[in-house]
This record gives sequence, C-alpha cells and structure tokens, in this order.
Amino acid sequence: MSSLFGHGEASGGVSQVLQSAGGMLMAATGLSSAKAVQSILLLFVLTALDFSNLQDDNQAYQHQLNNNNTASATPPPAGLYHHNQNQNFTNTPQFSLEIISTISKNHKKKDSGSSGNSLFQYNPNALEGISPIPFQDEWINDFNIAPYQSSPSSSSWPTPESPKQLDLPDYLQVFDLTKQQQSSSLRTMGQQARHLIDQHLHQGSGAMLFRNLHQTIHNSSDFATFWEHVVLSSNNNNNDNNWNIMNDHLSCYNRKRQRLYGQVDRVDTDVPAITIGPHNEHSCNPRPSEKIFFYALHTAAHGGESLLRRNVDMQVPSEAWQLLEQQHARHGGALTFTRSYPDATKLLSVPKEERHPTEMSWQERCHTNSTQKAKEYFRKHHGITNVTFDQEGTLTAHNLLPGYHHHHEHSTNENENPVWFNRIDYGFPVTMADGSTFPLDLQAYLKRQKWHETTALKLQPGDWLVLDNRRVQHGRLPYRDAIVSNSDKPRQLLVTYTA
Repeated sequence: MSSLFGHGEASGGVSQVLQSAGGMLMAATGLSSAKAVQSILLLFVLTALDFSNLQDDNQAYQHQLNNNNTASATPPPAGLYHHNQNQNFTNTPQFSLEIISTISKNHKKKDSGSSGNSLFQYNPNALEGISPIPFQDEWINDFNIAPYQSSPSSSSWPTPESPKQLDLPDYLQVFDLTKQQQSSSLRTMGQQARHLIDQHLHQGSGAMLFRNLHQTIHNSSDFATFWEHVVLSSNNNNNDNNWNIMNDHLSCYNRKRQRLYGQVDRVDTDVPAITIGPHNEHSCNPRPSEKIFFYALHTAAHGGESLLRRNVDMQVPSEAWQLLEQQHARHGGALTFTRSYPDATKLLSVPKEERHPTEMSWQERCHTNSTQKAKEYFRKHHGITNVTFDQEGTLTAHNLLPGYHHHHEHSTNENENPVWFNRIDYGFPVTMADGSTFPLDLQAYLKRQKWHETTALKLQPGDWLVLDNRRVQHGRLPYRDAIVSNSDKPRQLLVTYTA
C-alpha cells in the first residue's frame, strides 16, 4: 500500500489509519466492519490516484522554477497532499468525515466532467523553438497614427530606440488538448476549459492559451457551441462564479465587427495593412471587458502575429501618473473619452470608397431610429449618460474616467501599485478632465516605449487565447493572406467577451 503513495514508510502506519478510519465510519454510518474496511480501501485508492496526478503537476511546476521561469510557472491545483509530498504517513492523524467527504466530492466532480483537466495537458515547454520576431519601425505608427515629432528644444522626453525584436510571451500558460482526447465532445471540452480558466487565469499571469482545438472545432458554428458550454459551466453549485457576457461590442471609436453566431464576432474585419498596437479592450468605457477570448479558425499566410503586453510591465514615467492623479483629485476623473456616430442618411451620402470599412451610424450602433432610445442604449448597456446630438444629427458620447485602476478586482493585495488603463499611447489626441490636452511629447514617448514591453506570438489554427483584459493587452501585426487555391483560407479570428 505504501508504494502507491511513493513513500518508503512501514505499512504499519497505513494499517493504523485504516483501523481508525474504519472504526470512525462504522460509528457514523452503522456499516459492518467488512463494509467499512472496503469503503476506506476504495477511498485510499482514489486518494492515491489523486496524489499521483498532483505529483505530475508538481514536477512540471518545479521544472519551471528550476529553469528560472517563475513568471509562467503554474502552481499545481490545490489538493489533499500537494503542499507536502514528504508527509510521514506513520504520523497521519485520524481521518475525519470531512476529509472523506472532500475526497468523494472531488472524484464525483471529475466523473461528471464539470471539473478536472483530463482533456488538457499543461505544457511548460510549448514555446520552445519559436523564434522572436524582428522589429520593424513602421509598426510604431500603429492605428496609422504617427507619434508627435518635436524639436529637441521643445521636448524634455527622449525618443526611445526601437527594440531589436519582439520576444515571446514567456508568461503565457499553455494547455494542449491531448491526442487521445481530440474526439471529445464540445460540451466536455467547454466544461473542462472553463474549470482551468477559473482556476488559473486571475491567479496566474492573466494569459492562457489552449491548443489543438481545431481537431474538434472546425468552424464558427462549432466554436459558438463550445463557447456556450464554457459560459454555462461552473465549478461550483452556488453560481458564485458565473460570467456576465457582453452581447454588444462598443469600442472607443465607431468601429463595427461582423456578428456570426450568438455572442461570437469576427475580428479580422479591420484593415489588414495597419498595425493594431497593444491595448486593453474597452478601456475608454465605464464598463470594460473583464476577459477577452480569441479563437483562430484560419491564420494569415504572412504576418498577423498576436501582440501581448502586461499592464504590470509598463514603464510609465511618474510625471504621467501625477497628471492623471491631479486631474482625478480635482474633477473626479482624469481623461475625457469621446466617440461620434453620424446619422445614417449622412453616412450613406458619402461614397463607399471614401468611408472607413468599419464606420457605422448611430442607428446601426444602437439598433434604433429613435434619438431617445439611442441615449437609453448607451446608458443601459455601457453606463454612459452624456450623449448629445448636433444639428446634423451626429451622436456624440462623452465619459470621464480615471485612466487607471487601483488594483485588480481579483487581487488579494489592496496595497499594490495602480494599473495604467487607458488609450493614451495609441497616439490619438487625448483630452483631460479640465479640457486641456495630454502633453504630446510625453504621449509620443509612451507610444514608442510600449514596444519594449510588447511580446508577440503567431496563433495557429485551433489556438484559443484567453486574456484577463484588465491585466494583459492585446493587438496584432499587419498581415497578408495568400489565396492560391480553393483550399487556402483567409485569416479568420473569432472573439468573445465577458464583463
């Protein structure tokens, strides 16, 4: 029996545990001695299997730590023995009914498919062998906006040199769908992926990648089904961990995305030739996304790498922090965000070739022709109450935000440093709460500096990228499809959000 637990202790200690636990179970349940011993033996076998799995998790975790990869090291899931592999079983106290109940419930949950990670294998070496991406200076002008150019006498901020390359996100936690499980149902995959996300995303680095899902998810309809099971699954019975789904995308500007199935959008409707720099989704809205998910159905032949940047890695000068804090103290917010939507009649009067491909009218944005209902739409769905119409019928929405948050809502450290959370380094002019403009030279510095904190990875078909939007930014590099034959597919990335 001792060999099951990987310990070399004498079997007498285990015998003592069996006797005491059996007597306890007999007293509590009225079972015969034979039935009680059988039950305890079964529980020991189940516990041994649990412990074996935990040993594997601990070995993978220790491998990361030994290689100084602490940023992405994933602690093994909490279990009965994970904290002490050298436990002396001769000194094990008597089992309580509470411990027996815990073991039983744990295995019931695994049998039901609502928890556990048997489908996905944590892979700490997933990014080995992938080369960094040489940096190109034209990427600095992300969103087609060149940084402010000042003369040396008019700026106190130096121009950061361009990085030589974009490194891989070594903090990314990667889970592979194992070959033996690639025929699993979408329901089971969704349930177990949800369990892992709830277990690791907020407590870990804030960035996870599930690979090889293309063996089961073949199209956007399959993904919509998978996503439904991810959303509906919960690893507890009291619904404390339910996700709130964002059913409508409201970006900082008047962009639109193609809605496919239910809550699933396409993200590759933006102009492929531009760089979309790293950003937190909806950072200019009162209700930003909490999590954002990208599934790669098809990837581009050239380029299109995903950009990742952790907010905690941002090197923001103290002068920038002081500006925001001063504005917030005086006005209850630091940055004013404004976005405008033309009237549908006016928009249609502009030749299609002269319009931005993602531009939309307020009628399309708000799904109504009523100005009053449009105002109510912004208030109800996005918490924006300052909505006006001008004489030409253009809707303009304004909101005031601090530009940072003090700590992540899932953090247990109330005293940690605030997190920079805004769109200043996009390069668009930014209006502060008092009506002044954020210093352009400081903005240009931030726009260039961010690339030193940015990592890149090209997603492969079947990759599902999961991000804590309040802690990790995302973006993409320019891309070009190569459609030579009917089997070639254009880039298609699917996106979903939770609030």
